[in-house]
Amino acid sequence: GRLLGAYIDTYLLEKARIVGHTCGEQTYHIFYELLAKGSLTEAMRKQLMIEDTTAADFAITTADGGQNNSKLLHNEFSDHRKMFLELRSAMGTLSFSQGEQMEIFQVVCALLHLSNLTLNG
Repeated sequence: GRLLGAYIDTYLLEKARIVGHTCGEQTYHIFYELLAKGSLTEAMRKQLMIEDTTAADFAITTADGGQNNSKLLHNEFSDHRKMFLELRSAMGTLSFSQGEQMEIFQVVCALLHLSNLTLNG
């Protein structure tokens, strides 16, 4: 497809949602979308170091930093695979190359892995 027109919405990206979120809420949907079964090929999952992982494996995507993932609410955004495919389609429409898309996904996956670090000081 071709982009025929656009408008810009302003969104507040809360930095606090990167380090935690309120019990019963999700963090940014991109994390769940990347981890959704079938959203990426096995080769891509391996390259991103998320093979055999789910949202339950990362502190950032579970309530209470991974201590209680039973309280996480998935509301109307439960088809994360479908949402991810729509995101990839939109990125293609905006002329993001496959390489550029993978670089973005690498950063997102780095945040997932960093969320499991515990620093003592």
